[in-house]
Amino acid sequence: MIKIRRHSFSRSPAFVVCYSLVFVFLFVAIRGVPVFAARFFFESENKSFSVGQPFEADLMLDAENQDINAVEGKIYLSDNLKIIGINDGESIVKLWVQRPAEKNGEVVFAGIMPGGYAGDLSPYWKGSRPGKVVKLILEANGHDLSKIGVKDGRVLLNDGNGAPARLSISDFKFFTS
Repeated sequence: MIKIRRHSFSRSPAFVVCYSLVFVFLFVAIRGVPVFAARFFFESENKSFSVGQPFEADLMLDAENQDINAVEGKIYLSDNLKIIGINDGESIVKLWVQRPAEKNGEVVFAGIMPGGYAGDLSPYWKGSRPGKVVKLILEANGHDLSKIGVKDGRVLLNDGNGAPARLSISDFKFFTS
């Protein structure tokens, strides 16, 4: 007589552990691991932009839970925008290597934050909020789609080595009337 022996792999602890690890690996691979990147973006209190009327646009830095030590970049504008003024008085940057200034139609800036910058904190909100790098006072001189952006942007970590941080940049686009 031949005896058939059945194995119960589905109940063994090794089977459960192995398939659990495979499931976790696939879940992380499909969903992804969150990657933090500092972010340059623009804010404006103005909701409408009229030709000939000055308005303000603030370049903001969201540190995204990183400790940032230095920032630099060049702010560019579409042809239908004119720079009226540049204000760095409320900036998170405490020491300017290159104070924000207009050069060839762009605003060039570079500065450091001794001790680092991880975001604005307050007892009135939870977590941190982005901080202002520089305020631009602008004027539109034509009806068109307008754009403000940053090129050659860099952000360095406050890690003792000044390692480059990941950086994303969001342009500010709007219509002038």
